[in-house]
Amino acid sequence: MLELRGVSRRVGQREGDALACDGIDLAISTGEIHGLLGENGAGKSTLVRILAGLATPDAGMMLLNGAPLTLASPRAARARGIGVVFQQTTLFAGMTLAEGLAVALGSGTQPTAAARLLATTSARFGVRLDPDRLVRSMSAGQRRLAELLRCVMQAPGHMLRLLVLDEPDAMLAPPEAEALTDLVRAIAATGCAVLCCARRSEDVMALCVRVTVLRAGRVATICDPREAGAERLAELMTGRAAPATRRARHRPGAAVLQLRGLSLPCDQGMALHRIDLDLRAGEILGIAGAAGHGQAELVAAISGVALARRPDDILLEGVPSGRLGVAQRRRAGLRHMPADRLDCGVVGEMTLSENAFLTCWDMGLIRRFTIRRDKLERLTRSIMDLVGLPPNRAAASVAHLSGAELQRFILGRELGFAPRVVVAERPTWGLGIGAARDIHQALLDLAAAGVAVLLVSDDLDEVLALSDRVAVMTEGQLSQSVAVTETSAAQLGVRLADAA
Repeated sequence: MLELRGVSRRVGQREGDALACDGIDLAISTGEIHGLLGENGAGKSTLVRILAGLATPDAGMMLLNGAPLTLASPRAARARGIGVVFQQTTLFAGMTLAEGLAVALGSGTQPTAAARLLATTSARFGVRLDPDRLVRSMSAGQRRLAELLRCVMQAPGHMLRLLVLDEPDAMLAPPEAEALTDLVRAIAATGCAVLCCARRSEDVMALCVRVTVLRAGRVATICDPREAGAERLAELMTGRAAPATRRARHRPGAAVLQLRGLSLPCDQGMALHRIDLDLRAGEILGIAGAAGHGQAELVAAISGVALARRPDDILLEGVPSGRLGVAQRRRAGLRHMPADRLDCGVVGEMTLSENAFLTCWDMGLIRRFTIRRDKLERLTRSIMDLVGLPPNRAAASVAHLSGAELQRFILGRELGFAPRVVVAERPTWGLGIGAARDIHQALLDLAAAGVAVLLVSDDLDEVLALSDRVAVMTEGQLSQSVAVTETSAAQLGVRLADAA
């Protein structure tokens, strides 16, 4: 169905710029679900953009059913029967599903007509979706199913030829991921070729019998993922054997962070209802939950972005802190790794040194209203040394950093100055397997050193792998925590699916 021959694409426009894709060969048969694995920077996103009509190759050629394929725009891709589901949802949150589909179908399509087509398409694949439901109220899994059906609805004659999925089951609870897998298989059974891009081998092993592994923009190998195994695939992606994660045995100390009946209204998002929590020194408490159930609001309340109603709703080492701002809580030893590292963790137009100054300015970096550049440079170098970033990146603009480099910098900035509590919010979202393991090890090392770590993540595997205890967030309420040895991904997944 699809064949790529020597496809290359540069990062920039100049001859000396690096190649994001370097002579990639790829072939996918009719009805095949083909995996595409690779770390950040391996070239997956560039290939997705090329197949979506958002970028054109600098060299090589593409064939669809043996005929040359040139895609000048997303509309041209859809006209050829190519549908793409991106990592970030592209549904309109403020519309009903029928209204959003009507916009996507174009040509003056009315929501009522879109709703009828959705009903027909849903019945064809055994999926149930409410066309009158607001997109913002849909679960992450329901949105993914809707985006897949939208691709079918947009294809000529409602028959897809090629479906491209960019990490489709990221942030989904196991039951939702299973429903997504079932729909992908049903679409492939119609003769559609499917390209499933992922950073984790587990994401393609259940779906694919063939996988192409990319490393540094080139094809590293093509193999059966089930025969290769997860560890071998990880080694092929990173170019090195994966080090074992080290977990030190230790006994948690006294409670460092306590929430006592924390309740907060919320005009946009999810209100919090009487949340109790005890986080002890030297432990990792994991909070699992599907996106949109109050995790972001809880993190905002703990970090000081949103103030509690009463000071004693939040205690930091026994001190009432519910009405303290962000800066005051940071001085008390609370650190936060935000989920949206680009918009909330840094200022994108600044360099790493300038971003370090924003959060460390009160550490002797100002004298007589002047920034002490020499001291700022030393501090920035110490942050970068801590997490293994090369010193020459200190003067680099954030816009030129990869997601892994940026998360390493935020990790070093937040953890390098004797924190007492660290709130890690989706710390490895969007990272490749190597970078994710490094972040995981850093959090485990923090707990071993006596730091209290609150891990907020919708990745159940991550929560179970790192946490000592785990609680579930649903509809703005937090369950009682249980020891991680007393639960499983299946048990947590059922609770999350029931909440959705």
